[in-house]
Amino acid sequence: EITAMLESNNQGGSIRLIWDGEKQQTAKSMKKMRFASLGVLVAIYVLLTAQFRSYLQPMLVLAIVPFTFVGVVIGHLSMGYSLTLFSMYGLVALAGIVVNDSIVMIDFMNRNTRQGMSIRDAILHAAGRRFRPIVLTSLTTIVSLVPIMLDTSRQAEVLIPMAISVTFGLASATFLVLTLVPAMVCVSAEIRQSISGSSRAHGVETAGRSGANLAT
Repeated sequence: EITAMLESNNQGGSIRLIWDGEKQQTAKSMKKMRFASLGVLVAIYVLLTAQFRSYLQPMLVLAIVPFTFVGVVIGHLSMGYSLTLFSMYGLVALAGIVVNDSIVMIDFMNRNTRQGMSIRDAILHAAGRRFRPIVLTSLTTIVSLVPIMLDTSRQAEVLIPMAISVTFGLASATFLVLTLVPAMVCVSAEIRQSISGSSRAHGVETAGRSGANLAT
């Protein structure tokens, strides 16, 4: 409102708006957090690459993280709060929880495939067996944060945006982990199988042509 009022009254260009104090410090902290979050995601990717021995599966795990921001925004809008620095703190914490749930799901799928299951059977079995642990873990976290989110005291005002980020973001992330992760794993496996199948067919065709040339 203040910015709009200054812009409407600033006809001659004699008024300048300079953000200082708490606003400036918040902007600096947000900038630093963006770089720190990027570094954390890179570190998680490296660790997951060593764990899964794959370059694709860690990307599938991290692909869920941006979608959780939808739940964070919906939570802040429904609760009447603006996104603050502590909201971003909650988003960083939320990323760790979501990555953990995705790891549990994909690791169980990998175990099933190593036991001889087809990729579809492995996905269905993992989604069924991991459904209850993932949902219960998310529910216990959400329930523990509800008192902070609904607190009306002045002391809790700083922590409420962080609780909103984790609560609503985790609610949406749980649904995504149980639906989007299996779907992405299935699609990636089918693409990989089609690529390997086409390469094998091309190799057989090349070998056949070489044999025909030798025969002639």
